Amino acid sequence: MEAHYLEERTIEGPTTYLAADVAKHLQARQHLGKTMVICEKPANLMASVRKQWLKLARQLQRERSSTINAEKILRLTAAITHMHHMRFTAKSPYQQPNAHVYFVNPAVDIAPDKLYSLYITEVTPKQTQDMLFKQLPNEALVIDYTQTITAQQASLIPKRQLQGHVTAAWQKVISFTEAKRINIASLANPATRTYIEVDDALDTLLANSQQFLAVASDFQHTLELAQPIYLDVIEQRKYDVLILLAHRVQALSPDSSHYRFTTALNDEDSFFLHDIAVENDSFAYALSQAIMHRQLTQQIPLAPALAL
Repeated sequence: MEAHYLEERTIEGPTTYLAADVAKHLQARQHLGKTMVICEKPANLMASVRKQWLKLARQLQRERSSTINAEKILRLTAAITHMHHMRFTAKSPYQQPNAHVYFVNPAVDIAPDKLYSLYITEVTPKQTQDMLFKQLPNEALVIDYTQTITAQQASLIPKRQLQGHVTAAWQKVISFTEAKRINIASLANPATRTYIEVDDALDTLLANSQQFLAVASDFQHTLELAQPIYLDVIEQRKYDVLILLAHRVQALSPDSSHYRFTTALNDEDSFFLHDIAVENDSFAYALSQAIMHRQLTQQIPLAPALAL
């Protein structure tokens, strides 16, 4: 049985406030299928959201220009490129089937395929809501700015329950890593992490690459569906370590290109990879050193290990 989720958001003020909130929220969900925004004036709101979107991209560009960390530069470049390739349109899915973000009025009569994020900023007839909800894929999210949709009446599940899915997926990760004698908490803690521990973890995961990538991919997908999600620093570091390990194991493993791990960035409001203040003490640095050691001793080509 398919399940769809509801998130209620409140924005008071001019259209620019709404546009900024939609853009920021969408930034955390941009890798999840397509997006539709129901609004009173599609062309006007699209222009405002796109302006905020480009502003967010410029912030990443400034962040990229201020760092010499090669890992971070690669991640930021990939994210900026993805943001610039997102296609916004005020036309219907009939007219622009290849767009990524649709701005439509409440008279819309069709949803695009793989619509995982539906923003409702204007009161919409119940008949239209029901029609759209039936077309949503499993675990899609409805973001309601109108405060007129009730989860029970619309057969939607409050978004907070997605947090439970993330917890369950993370327990599968922990069960797998503990069975392989890998301590994610220790790897995520700069005070306890050692080069030997990082190297041993990488060695073990490479020997079990397909199993590990499947578990990590399932966790990341579950986490993406719950975006934006708020995490404490300890949780954040553990999740960062997992995804960074998955990036590197995939890069060093043959026949693993069908797994996709989202490029991650610094962000205080959602799940992204965080660089630890002192770069030489960061997990990314320790992992890169382990990979470099492996390349020198086993003659693994350098380029794939640097790919994200």
